[in-house]
Amino acid sequence: MNGLWIALGFVVLLVVFSDIFLATMNYREKAFLHPSVCALAWMGMRRVFCRLPEVARRRAFQQVIGIQILLVLLVWLVGTVLGYGLIFFGAMNSFEVSGPGLEPGLSAAFYYSFAQLATVGSSQLTPASDVLRVLSIMVTFSGLAGVGLVIAFLLENFQVLRDLSRLSAIFSNLTPATATSDTPVRCVALYYPRGRPVGLDNHLLALYEAFTSYSDGLQRHHLVYWARCPDGASSLAYPLHVLGGVIGALRWGLPSGTPGSDHPLLYQLENAFEKFIVFLTKSKGWSLGQAPNAVDMDSFAAVTAGRETPDIWLARFLSLENNMAAVARIAGVKDLHGSYARYREWLPFAYQAQRITEAVSRDLDNQPFPIR
Repeated sequence: MNGLWIALGFVVLLVVFSDIFLATMNYREKAFLHPSVCALAWMGMRRVFCRLPEVARRRAFQQVIGIQILLVLLVWLVGTVLGYGLIFFGAMNSFEVSGPGLEPGLSAAFYYSFAQLATVGSSQLTPASDVLRVLSIMVTFSGLAGVGLVIAFLLENFQVLRDLSRLSAIFSNLTPATATSDTPVRCVALYYPRGRPVGLDNHLLALYEAFTSYSDGLQRHHLVYWARCPDGASSLAYPLHVLGGVIGALRWGLPSGTPGSDHPLLYQLENAFEKFIVFLTKSKGWSLGQAPNAVDMDSFAAVTAGRETPDIWLARFLSLENNMAAVARIAGVKDLHGSYARYREWLPFAYQAQRITEAVSRDLDNQPFPIR
């Protein structure tokens, strides 16, 4: 039986140390223990928080990321103490116990495990074998190493939070409360003051750097996914909505050759956005479905000429195209075939962008993100 407790302790330590290593030392690997614990905790917190009044609810959601980080640290601490404690319990007959109020047993094993991990030790329990002395030293070093790993873990998570805040700050002039389907166009319009792009290079570069940095960080530290601020601007749903719309507006809302529509950073940003959608849907187990079929050329031409259409995606594209033409001050006869080709390319991207935004919004707050 003693050997069974020792083996069980080593298994617990293997699981906990593997999770800590993957979370803090291995860049692309996903930790497997604490993300599952945090996801279950989030489900419970969301059930409770969504029942609160609006003001209290928003404040409660601000605390989610802090609670999740504390929960991760608690899981690691309890797991480490539990693993070493089980090993010491299995080898308790090799300890010398002295002092009042302490008897050989499970509580004494956990007490010694925690005392060694905290690097303060215990004078009431003394290992009587070389193997246990070496193991006691390993526990002490685990405590010292754990402090450094925890600091690194906290700093990296806060860096990802800063990346999300930086990405959201780019769209800070447009608040989530007033978000509509044409919000991205209004964001783009800021960089076309006289129908020509001004400062668009720096804007796209800032978007690309902030988004790719956040995306890379999220793939390593999944619990940052639940971060949010009171107005929702720094939760993930709003930046996804605006960023996807900005890419669509510049890539397909303007005729080819229009200044800004063929910027190299725009293609890189589109590629990074699509990779992020693949990562998020895979990690969450979501299925976004297939984009609706594009209308044929004759129907497209008829709607362009003024006929009403029940196809909301076609109506959205034509509205986007008209709005972007006004932003870039494009006049003259429309290239119908070029417009139709852009519509067919835009449709799958726009559909995926809206579906991932809605999925993230529901997952984070149980409230669909408004697309009006």
